[in-house]
Amino acid sequence: MSVISNVMRAVDYSKITWECDGVLVEKHLALAKYYAKVVVLKDCSGIAIVLDEDKYGSENAVIFNADGSLRFKLQMPDFIEDGYFYSLSHDDTGLECVVSDKERDWWSIVDENTGEYCRQWHEWR
Repeated sequence: MSVISNVMRAVDYSKITWECDGVLVEKHLALAKYYAKVVVLKDCSGIAIVLDEDKYGSENAVIFNADGSLRFKLQMPDFIEDGYFYSLSHDDTGLECVVSDKERDWWSIVDENTGEYCRQWHEWR
């Protein structure tokens, strides 16, 4: 299995780079600036990234495999009409994602391999 190492984000949030089996992988993306989240998956087989919602809208969270290929885009839950992904982080049970619908924030745990949500959505704040 390929693994990620040496993750670096450009100062201007325009790209992210990492190494996979000694090869440099570079992605030119508009990263979210004020809450930029780049999370290496627990098994180091991929990387989860929150992108700028102004550019990517509700499709602003992705997971790439270690080699740079797209694993999947996280899907906005059906009950959110005008929202965006706000944060990704690890907790004891998995990859936690937070979405905002401009009025409230919601959180759930996402399966890092399938992109499916493992828990009900809960109001975050």
